[in-house]
Amino acid sequence: MSPTGSEAAPVRRPRVARIVGGLALAVLGVAVGVSSVAVHALAWGLPLGIATVAAVLVALPAGLSGRFAFAVGWVGVLVVAMVRRPEGDFLIASDLLGYLLLAQGLVVLAVGTAGVVPRRGARSRGEGVEPDAARGSGDAGDVGGVT
Repeated sequence: MSPTGSEAAPVRRPRVARIVGGLALAVLGVAVGVSSVAVHALAWGLPLGIATVAAVLVALPAGLSGRFAFAVGWVGVLVVAMVRRPEGDFLIASDLLGYLLLAQGLVVLAVGTAGVVPRRGARSRGEGVEPDAARGSGDAGDVGGVT
């Protein structure tokens, strides 16, 4: 018996392909992160960085070799950019645009890690089971255990 479209198991990529894909997405995250940090102080730079990151996160699948790998690369660049340079200055200023870029980093980290653990299916949550049948209560006329 062949599975129907709704019962078919998701196609899993081989392990090597997932690792290579995850590394490629981490490199993409580094590239987008460097670009975002480089242009965030310009009038059009921060909106462009936010739009780019949002588009990539929406397009990528959830999981370790998807959004999480991209988020690690992007946030890694942000962490490196926050460290004080030898000259005593920072790449991210302590102004509104700098704080918005840091807030964007928190959102990227949250969205990237949100899909790492897969959601449980409907059967494991007990959906489709009547509450009385699940508890095994007696008479249907019982209300609050009072007979």
